[in-house]
Amino acid sequence: MVSAVAHDPNGIGYGGAAYAKGVKEVAVSKTADGPYVQPTDATIRDGSYPITRYLYFYTRTKPSGKVKAFVDWVLSTDGQKDVTKVGYFPVR
Repeated sequence: MVSAVAHDPNGIGYGGAAYAKGVKEVAVSKTADGPYVQPTDATIRDGSYPITRYLYFYTRTKPSGKVKAFVDWVLSTDGQKDVTKVGYFPVR
């Protein structure tokens, strides 16, 4: 979808922040008369950017062992640096 939008001057699409390479992000509003808000770390965090979704980890049981280590790493400072590096917004 991102490739199609990137090659179409009138293209528009919706996708995750990490996939927004080569396309223009546009400001959106909760109402027709604004305010229009760009997707930034601050606007995602404060809720003023209206198009967001949470990503969840689901496990069959309470995480332990390697699964817990992975979840702990993802939520760690180093894990969140990688989240940001690939283009997603970090957990606060």
